[in-house]
Amino acid sequence: TLLPTKQESFTEFYVLGASGKTSNYPKNLTVGQNSNLTIGLINYEHKTIDYTIEIWLVNQSLSYNNITKTMEYTYHEMWFLDKLSVRLDHFTPDIDVIWQPQWEYLYHFNINKTGRYTLMFLLFTSPAPEYNRQQNYKDNAATEIQSAYQSIYIWLNIKK
Repeated sequence: TLLPTKQESFTEFYVLGASGKTSNYPKNLTVGQNSNLTIGLINYEHKTIDYTIEIWLVNQSLSYNNITKTMEYTYHEMWFLDKLSVRLDHFTPDIDVIWQPQWEYLYHFNINKTGRYTLMFLLFTSPAPEYNRQQNYKDNAATEIQSAYQSIYIWLNIKK
């Protein structure tokens, strides 16, 4: 855990696996299998923030663009799964006390598609629009992902 100086402003955003650590994430699941992760936030921004966390299931590939000489993502699918909203005041850590989370949420999920996906957690500091869970947002994927304040992702293999 990072401890900010009086001048620093940032948000600590994390996803924990089953062991309560940044490891042991679910990787290989079957369609409809229940799984969970812990999502956490700590506000060191020196002001109250209204956070929104969008959770997306993304099928993407990475390839080299010979023209631009860069690696580029191609988004094949981007499905909205969920949205969490929380207002957090600035958190002042006490270095003499054992670390405590400011906000954590046990997120339960199951996936009803097969394939290799990225489970993306996109953090925003403004309200998020409403999304349709039945719509493929692949054409908006790059803009949505790049506009996030922070992002975390884990890879999933979903089989029948």
